[in-house]
Amino acid sequence: MKILITAGATTEPIDKVRFITNFSTGRTGAELADFFKKKKCDVYYFHGVGAIKPNVKGSKLVEYTSFDDLDKKLKTFLKKIRIDMIIHLAAVSDYSVKYVKVGSKKYNPAKLSKIDSSAKEIELKLKRNSKIIGKIPKYSNSLLVGFKLTNTKSDTQIKQAVKKVSADYVVHNDFLEAKKSTTRPFTIYKEGKKVVKCKNTQDLSKVLFNIGKKK
Repeated sequence: MKILITAGATTEPIDKVRFITNFSTGRTGAELADFFKKKKCDVYYFHGVGAIKPNVKGSKLVEYTSFDDLDKKLKTFLKKIRIDMIIHLAAVSDYSVKYVKVGSKKYNPAKLSKIDSSAKEIELKLKRNSKIIGKIPKYSNSLLVGFKLTNTKSDTQIKQAVKKVSADYVVHNDFLEAKKSTTRPFTIYKEGKKVVKCKNTQDLSKVLFNIGKKK
């Protein structure tokens, strides 16, 4: 099987030395990549800057930076290579910087080398990004697995959040549940219904591998 995994966080530039990001480390993605590589799969690992990389040698690594960069690289790559399963874990920013306002002047973050540290106050105007996972089916007919992280004890809210993810399968994990667990539990959904509960990443890897083989 040919597997594409996205992991880690996007970095949305403010200027050439500053950016907006999140806490995603890429650890789960790297562990999945290692499992699939041990199963003799061709693994393509798209990772954010500074994300954890697979330990098992042989995965083909592609680094991305921003939302736009990841989107362009996926589109270009998927036009060239047929992938059996895409596992989209990357924590993609919902917003990127439209402009930076310093005093009365507005700057394009892509053209701003470095904000003068003497500035007393700056303003950031953010723009909403589209969902990359919603674009992937336009780039490829691969089996698509999406991930959804929540922070709630409400089953209703969890189900609503999962249903919003456009993918063949959705892997859900909850921040509150993970905090009280010694492992990282996951629940896999298909068409909004629970398929299986996985107690850790190893279990998740096995289930996803079997799902990919059945495609």
